[in-house]
Amino acid sequence: MKSFRRWLAALALALLGTSAAAERPRPPAAGEPFAERVIVKFRDNAIGLSEAARPPLIEARMRALAQRQAVKMTLARSVSGRTHAFWLERPLRGRDLDLLLRRLAADPAVEYAVPDGRKYRAAVPNDPLFNQAPETGQWWLTTPNSTFVSAIDGPAAWALTVGDPGIVVAVLDTGAMFEHPDMGRATEGGKFLAGYDFVGGVGTADAVRVANDGDGRDPDPSDPGDWVSSADRRERVFSDCDVSDSSWHGVHIGGIIGARTNNGVGVAGIGWNTLVLPVRVLGKCFGYDSDILAGMRWAGGLEVPGVPTNPTPARVLNLSLGSLGECGLPYRGVVDELRARDVLVVAAAGNDSARAVASPGNCPGVISVTALRHVGTKVGFANYGAGVTIAAPGGNCVNVGVGQPCLYPIVSADNAGSREPGAMIYGGKLGTSFSTPMVAGVAALMLSRDPQLTNAELIERLRLTSRVFPAPDPALLSCSDPAFVADASGNLPNDGQCNCTSSSCGEGMLDAGRAVRAATNAVAVVDGPSTAVQGRAVTFDAARSLPAPRSQLASYRWSIVSGPAGGSLSSSSASSTQFIGNAGDYVLRLTVTDTRGTADSYDFAVTVAGSGGSVGGSGGGGAVAPWSLFAGLALLLLRRRFGT
Repeated sequence: MKSFRRWLAALALALLGTSAAAERPRPPAAGEPFAERVIVKFRDNAIGLSEAARPPLIEARMRALAQRQAVKMTLARSVSGRTHAFWLERPLRGRDLDLLLRRLAADPAVEYAVPDGRKYRAAVPNDPLFNQAPETGQWWLTTPNSTFVSAIDGPAAWALTVGDPGIVVAVLDTGAMFEHPDMGRATEGGKFLAGYDFVGGVGTADAVRVANDGDGRDPDPSDPGDWVSSADRRERVFSDCDVSDSSWHGVHIGGIIGARTNNGVGVAGIGWNTLVLPVRVLGKCFGYDSDILAGMRWAGGLEVPGVPTNPTPARVLNLSLGSLGECGLPYRGVVDELRARDVLVVAAAGNDSARAVASPGNCPGVISVTALRHVGTKVGFANYGAGVTIAAPGGNCVNVGVGQPCLYPIVSADNAGSREPGAMIYGGKLGTSFSTPMVAGVAALMLSRDPQLTNAELIERLRLTSRVFPAPDPALLSCSDPAFVADASGNLPNDGQCNCTSSSCGEGMLDAGRAVRAATNAVAVVDGPSTAVQGRAVTFDAARSLPAPRSQLASYRWSIVSGPAGGSLSSSSASSTQFIGNAGDYVLRLTVTDTRGTADSYDFAVTVAGSGGSVGGSGGGGAVAPWSLFAGLALLLLRRRFGT
């Protein structure tokens, strides 16, 4: 029951607005978990349904199933020609729910039956450090330095491309704000495409209240606000929700991906020319799985019964939403359909400090993104673990004194309304929700350079071009340390902050410049230790290096860039080398060249200890002893890739 409860609990995202006030973690619902709707997938199209499915035939098939299994159901909405959500006569809990699902799944016409669960905007702790006025700078988009260690290096990417309007990114979220001066409508020179609203009132008054716009599915994905009042909390449908102001979550994410840039107003977007497709799937407090699944299919160009075909299919889907629990069959099925069309899904890892990735971020083939502080450590609220693909800035508040502003949030397009839309502003927010669109936006820039890149190539190149996590902070535990566990009260050490490793926060830190270059270029990758002992050979391997797409690697060249005299390299194979050095700090370099003539160099640091002394440094992304303050900074920025 506890795991099912966590599956229903809210994960997702922080809202800070101009006051940087964060949403509190959502408590489990009182009593046993319940389901008011179920998702049923039929085994075949035995009654001749097309993907444009005719409602009378769907309802006939549903009535036949309901009669066979002696259960009253009403059609809520369709996800595909064979997959539909049905309202139950009354919410079912515990054993009653389990028995119904088993009975439905055992019907010969049914492939599976699961609860129509809920997904939430990712939420963060209501920490006083988050309740400060935000700075306006987009630190996360700059070139990395000793202060902004996790910044993604947008300028290096923009030197190669500022995006292509033909590569569309869909934002499945709370909806659009077409009137925002840094967004606007694409038809009027802005960034938002027409989009669609999948949150709707069909079947019960509860659905109308969740939608909050008075209607059902329609072509207007405008965000009406998603506030939850004290009166709302007294209604069953919102019983597991917190009282909160509207988040304006979707426009913030849209701005990170594609705000109007170089226009002298507001903020810059990752893709200056990238168009954003708003797909509204989250209403007040949450969104139903069936709405999200239908929105995913439609965004990727697949047919959804009763909905016009999407005229501007997306190549990348951003899902800054989720809930803890396994990737269920409905999500697996839709992700597989999208993968078959080379539509990339990028999703938030979630924000409840769990050693687990939220669904749908944990689905096979989905890029899962966790959040970093500006110094490169994991933000306390961010989920982590082996299921994370990559890490990107998620915002964190650092206060220099009482009454001082919150430093290092993620600033983007926002709105001042506490309930209904108000003045268009710029605000700071925190969460893995805002790390996720950074990765989605960079993927769109990569596709702008080479639209033929497959999902597998995008994921591999994003991972292998990521920057190594910084030297561990000695005051923090490693995220992968078995000792990094919650106490009896559920509190993690250091409020959940920890030193990232490649087994806990993904391959590394998102590097926009190197990733975008890798879309059409060779990529040099080195695996090996960061420490050695004088006189003893260590081996470095470049087997994971990549040629430019549709090319082959032609050569590997190893060299010593700097270090004490007497160091030597000897190739043990085409893609590996052995290094022997005297005591001191070295910088080595690998250069790979492919058959198309593209080349890439990768510098990495090695600390060699005297034969009788200890090694000054650590493996796996550890620190290298600095030669000086300047050299220490240089080593921090070296692109090393070592095991952890």
